[in-house]
Amino acid sequence: MAYRSSTTATGNTITPTGTAPAGVAAGDRLYARVVVDGVRTITPPAPWVSLGKMTVPNGTPDGHTDELFEIKSTDGTESYAFTMDVSNFWCVQVIALTDRHATNAVVKSQTQNNASQATPITIGLTGVTALSGDDLLFMPALNQLAAADNWGFSVVTNFTERHDDTSISWLTVGTQTRD
Repeated sequence: MAYRSSTTATGNTITPTGTAPAGVAAGDRLYARVVVDGVRTITPPAPWVSLGKMTVPNGTPDGHTDELFEIKSTDGTESYAFTMDVSNFWCVQVIALTDRHATNAVVKSQTQNNASQATPITIGLTGVTALSGDDLLFMPALNQLAAADNWGFSVVTNFTERHDDTSISWLTVGTQTRD
């Protein structure tokens, strides 16, 4: 199985810091997803590399940053401490995949909707054709209207829910996988 394990950490500081997933081993492929309330600049520790960033502009309703980072082949000594330009609420999800080729490129599709929504929300996944043996990660996020909002995500058909974190002020994030 490609999915090894994952962790979620939350806080309200200038240093969003994740933790190593259980059982992470040399050669695993790591993803760190940093989601922050507000439009922020996130700086990764070496050797993390950004794969893409989405932002919801400030004022719609209050801004949101979601950035995905990768280490193609871990050596087990990496830092999980990222930094931001301003302290704010954050969530860091770290995902370890095993038996993945470090040279294979990641294909990603980002979908964003900045309009106000009411429950239920339907999100369309487009732009990726998976081949046999491919791993799929679905990582939704919502920018909440209030700190006490408590949203969640339904599991996509044939996916496995790994995280559905709804106890984070101003943020709701999730991770689902399909091997």
